Amino acid sequence: MGPDPSDAPIFLNVLSNFFADYEIPEKFQAKVTNSFLSAKARAVLAKLSIDATNDYESVKTAILRELQFSSNVYLEHFNMYRVAQ
Repeated sequence: MGPDPSDAPIFLNVLSNFFADYEIPEKFQAKVTNSFLSAKARAVLAKLSIDATNDYESVKTAILRELQFSSNVYLEHFNMYRVAQ
């Protein structure tokens, strides 16, 4: 996951598809995820219980909730980009 928090939803979606495609057992999914997280996402995990950090869905939910992605955030990012001339 890149340093930009707006990368998180796409990253987590791709990762979920990877787990499904390669039939990664649920007990390993959270551990695999941790190695690819940004410092900010790891800080979110530091606040969770050990049980929650061992569950991929809990990890995913916590990251997305903490980073507070809303339509306004996406609109802000959209408005920052300009069409290449």
